[in-house]
Amino acid sequence: MAELAARVSEISVIRVKSINGSRKRSSFPNEANKPAVRRVRKNSSQLLQQCPQRLRIRQQLRRQTQLLQQQQQQQLQVSLKLAVLCTHNVPIPLLATTDTIPMTTGKFQDYNTVHTKKITMELTVTDSTTTTITTTTDTASTTTATTATTTTTTTTTTLPTCTVTCLNQTWLSNASILGKWHFENNYADEFNLHNGVASGSPNLTFVQGYAGQAISFVANSNQMVSTSYIPLANISFSIDAWIYPTGLTNALHQSICGLCPTAAADQCLHMTLRLTGSSYPLYFGLFMDDVNTNTPATLTKIWVHAAFVYDAKNRTLSVYRDGIFLSGGSTSSGLKATSGSFQIGNLPVLVTSINTWQGYIDELSVSGRLKSACEILEQATLAARFSFDGSSPLLDLGPNSVASHASNYSLVSGRTLQAISFMGTSSSFLQTSGFLALGIANQPFSFSLWVKPQSLVGTILHVSTNSSGTGFCAPFIGFSSNGSLIVQIMTNTSYVAISYSSLSLIEFTHIVQTWSSTNGLRLYINNALIGSIAAATYRTASTWVNYVTLGGCLNGCVSCSTVPGNQILSGPFAGAVDDFRVYSREVTASDDKKDKYMDFASQLLQQYPQRLRIRQLLRRQTQLLQQQQQQLQVSLKLAILCTHNIPIPLLATTDTITMSTGKFQDYNSVHTKKITMQLTVTDSTTTTITTTTGMFQKRNIFYYGIHWSSLDTASTTTKTTAATTTTTTTTTLPTCTVTCLNQTWLSNASILGKWHFENNYADEFNLHNGVASGSPNLTFVQGYAGLAISFVANSNQMVSTSYIPLANISFSIDAWIYPTGLSNALHQSICGLCPTAAADQCLHMTLRLTSSSYPLYFGLYNDDVNTNTPATLTKIWVHAAFVYDGKNRTLSVYRNGIFLSGGSTSSGLKATSGSFQIGNLPVLVPTINTWQGYIDELSVSGRLKSACEILEQATLAARFSFDGSSPLLDLGPNSIASHASNYSLVSGRTLQAISFTGTSSSFLQTSGFLALGIANQPFSFSLWVKPQSLAGTIVHVSTNSSGTGFCAPFIGFSSNGSLIVQMMTNTSYVAISYSSLSLIEFTHIVQTWSSTNGLRLYINNALVGSIAAATYRTASTWVNYVTLGGCLNGCGSCSAVPGNQILSGPFAGAMDDFRVYSREVTASD
Repeated sequence: MAELAARVSEISVIRVKSINGSRKRSSFPNEANKPAVRRVRKNSSQLLQQCPQRLRIRQQLRRQTQLLQQQQQQQLQVSLKLAVLCTHNVPIPLLATTDTIPMTTGKFQDYNTVHTKKITMELTVTDSTTTTITTTTDTASTTTATTATTTTTTTTTTLPTCTVTCLNQTWLSNASILGKWHFENNYADEFNLHNGVASGSPNLTFVQGYAGQAISFVANSNQMVSTSYIPLANISFSIDAWIYPTGLTNALHQSICGLCPTAAADQCLHMTLRLTGSSYPLYFGLFMDDVNTNTPATLTKIWVHAAFVYDAKNRTLSVYRDGIFLSGGSTSSGLKATSGSFQIGNLPVLVTSINTWQGYIDELSVSGRLKSACEILEQATLAARFSFDGSSPLLDLGPNSVASHASNYSLVSGRTLQAISFMGTSSSFLQTSGFLALGIANQPFSFSLWVKPQSLVGTILHVSTNSSGTGFCAPFIGFSSNGSLIVQIMTNTSYVAISYSSLSLIEFTHIVQTWSSTNGLRLYINNALIGSIAAATYRTASTWVNYVTLGGCLNGCVSCSTVPGNQILSGPFAGAVDDFRVYSREVTASDDKKDKYMDFASQLLQQYPQRLRIRQLLRRQTQLLQQQQQQLQVSLKLAILCTHNIPIPLLATTDTITMSTGKFQDYNSVHTKKITMQLTVTDSTTTTITTTTGMFQKRNIFYYGIHWSSLDTASTTTKTTAATTTTTTTTTLPTCTVTCLNQTWLSNASILGKWHFENNYADEFNLHNGVASGSPNLTFVQGYAGLAISFVANSNQMVSTSYIPLANISFSIDAWIYPTGLSNALHQSICGLCPTAAADQCLHMTLRLTSSSYPLYFGLYNDDVNTNTPATLTKIWVHAAFVYDGKNRTLSVYRNGIFLSGGSTSSGLKATSGSFQIGNLPVLVPTINTWQGYIDELSVSGRLKSACEILEQATLAARFSFDGSSPLLDLGPNSIASHASNYSLVSGRTLQAISFTGTSSSFLQTSGFLALGIANQPFSFSLWVKPQSLAGTIVHVSTNSSGTGFCAPFIGFSSNGSLIVQMMTNTSYVAISYSSLSLIEFTHIVQTWSSTNGLRLYINNALVGSIAAATYRTASTWVNYVTLGGCLNGCGSCSAVPGNQILSGPFAGAMDDFRVYSREVTASD
């Protein structure tokens, strides 16, 4: 209550100055304050853990609570409710002091995951002196009651439940996953721990699956896939898969999978279809401790999601079908099998008769934890979800990871965070693929999305069997000729449709289209059922995998609209779309029941600054607070900073505090990102907060009393006093000055083409796939990330794509290049667009002979830039980036993330035709100019990339934040693979951290680090660590996934508990030790090496040790594995080199924000 009361005080006294684009720290009004400020910033991390316990802070906040409660308490209650809920971006209607407001807050869960997830919040104002806020999470229920004299907190623990709805939250998680098999033409476990081996006759085959391919078993065979033992004994676990029976003829069982070394009680885990009467329902057993669902009977030739959950604590078995709980039962004991192979499709020990599966199995996963009913429902029925947020806005957040690509779009302020915006042209769209359920006739479905159109024309959502928008196709959501919103489906003979004529052009509207054979076609607008029409059948191209296109209909605008009854006037759509979801079930009214407050919140979000009553309340509250302003200042500073989880020392009212706030940037990214914050208390009536951002989004709402209303490049200062409010705005450009760290620069925005060369010439987005030509045939070799394309000297080899529209726009082109030779007469061509050898008609990026070397060269033909230096070396990977600024007509060239040279052009690129060519530009010069060597990860973007983004793309090898619903996802540019075992997610330095148990089976491993395998290549490891004990290996590098091969412990603890960072030189290890590592808070550790500065160790941004080491020894050219939390099988063999100081073994503790760089991170970073 005290903290919340202090938050209310923020509303009245804060003024804001935001300087967009500048990453430079704010200047100080008083230079003499700099040392004190540095000390504050240095100590802020330590105080993070201490804030709630600091006596003086509690006393200040308690006194402030008493002050506020004594004066005009009734008015305060309403303002307090508003402040609390708007602080969490969940505004509500103004209510009386006795009202109760329950909410399910999707937004709260997203950006406040630092303290809780999946929150239902209820605020009750019972009288003029007491406010109670109850927050219910998936793991605990905490109630805090505050009165004028006392503060009490009680905590009880409850189990997660899934009652009314599973929507508006994210349930999917890879936590504690033990194995996952996608069956994409192989039997490999995604995490490479339990790869399968096929046996039996005839050989197993692969067919079209639910997602990609599936494995196919035939009747009356002994076919089977076996893996190594999976440790499921005496633990909770969840096993699920998509199954497709083609026949049901076995005498008793049709085996899906199991762990059955012995046919004895609790020794034989089996998941099957078991003959019961005349049907084969799902069956789940441990042998004599079994659950038969009995009903419904399993049908053949239809995909079914089956999930089996064992709760070890309560000893219960549960079975789910298509996300719905079927049956459960108790067991006398848990699974006891401690050996044997995990078997798929056949359990030969279970019964003597044939029990081989008949049909297909896909997407089988085994998790060492209890999955909730909501997670299982989401896994079974959420086909795809796109939030359009973060640095990967086109990433599918659903369980199937469906592919997507977009063209000619932008990211704008959305209903929540970001939205995707289409321009209303045929080239502006988003397309996703892999929707099998949409291709099954009479399969229920739902589309859910938020829409803010610029005009009431065009196709919003189009479904087709071809990527061109054609084939069997139909417009599902769009506008009629009179501007009405139409949702429709195709029945056996014609379209049936529902119209809505009041769609807003000024705010986001929630549209949900559903169909089921029971309820027919339905349309919900902002959670209210608008229309329903009977339609017992849904016609589609049965069994086809469909494409869903947002923003238009591509080439299918005419041909797909000719069926009788069509009401959509097909064409491109102009406007914004947010939070797009596809379900393979009918979303019902009960699903949306608890969403009504979120819907009203969304509407109020736009209206909030203009609402007169709110402004009047805030004005009265300002007057109240100013009566005791002197006392408020210290409490205000503490409340603001503790709210952002950045506590500071208590300071006088004239002090200045400058902070780089990682926490603020993370969970308040709804209004700004990349923040440097300076709070200055100048007198008793004025408080100034200066916020410097790298990207400032369009908003017009109150946050903590701050009126944010700005464009992407604006700097706004708002000063609030008792009498006046003034605002001044200036525009600045983003810059990249001192450092690019602690921010996320990578983006797929406006990408036009990306070629990974993984044994093919395909564009990742399927827009500009390449065609190889020339002799000899092109080949593929080990690349910088995966495979690369290889060109040979004195050939006419080339890869050509369709025309890429680069004329008269800004663009950025980058690639990893590896020259194997330098012998051409003039140019070695990387890529270009050169239909004519004429001024501004021939874009070319090459190495050009200059004197005796071949530096990077960037030109439009007669408008060129030669970097001259440095000379390009052979047989080494180099990142080359070429950036053209269409506005200022400048060319810039970068090598390994470092700007080399730039120059002006008289005009931009004028080529409006021709193919984009890779590895050869035959029109450029008459002599041979074919590339000699390898090219990898080539990308073309239709925008200006910043210096920071290019540096990050070139040198950030990997980054794991451990946050969100995909905590093991690499957020770096290379999307390297990772897997983890026996870990948990805990509260981290920012949001979540990964925690290891200190056993050999608890670790995280990532693979694909080529630079770490190159001798004398600079590198850096950066991570936050909170150990439970000072023992074990923190970071281990190896050439084998087992932790062996050429291997070394890089960061860990010595026998006396000192932290050690070390590396291997030509003959031995060199090491730096640090003996004061904390066990109670996170510590920032950075290990760097370069031939210039040797080995260095930074602790909490301070250099604590340096040792000369001119060489770095590794298994040259090998792609390395990095293991966190232990050393696997390499604990002994990898520590035998002289000088090793790390006592290798498993590590117990938490880690956060792990990064690997292929450069030396310096003190300035």
